[in-house]
Amino acid sequence: GSGSCGQTDTDNEYVVAVNKAQMHNGPNPNNNKKCEKMVYIEGAKGNCKARIVDTCPKCPNG
Repeated sequence: GSGSCGQTDTDNEYVVAVNKAQMHNGPNPNNNKKCEKMVYIEGAKGNCKARIVDTCPKCPNG
């Protein structure tokens, strides 16, 4: 699908949405400098890299 960054992603990609407070979308969220940045996620079952593609308005900070 397509997120607030305007790019189309597939089910075969690791992608994430960032909370509204940290995403800081301006008038055109497609121009957000955080779009397409890679983040490193660590968890109990392993680690992965994911691409920022969307904003999560209801997600908490962090």
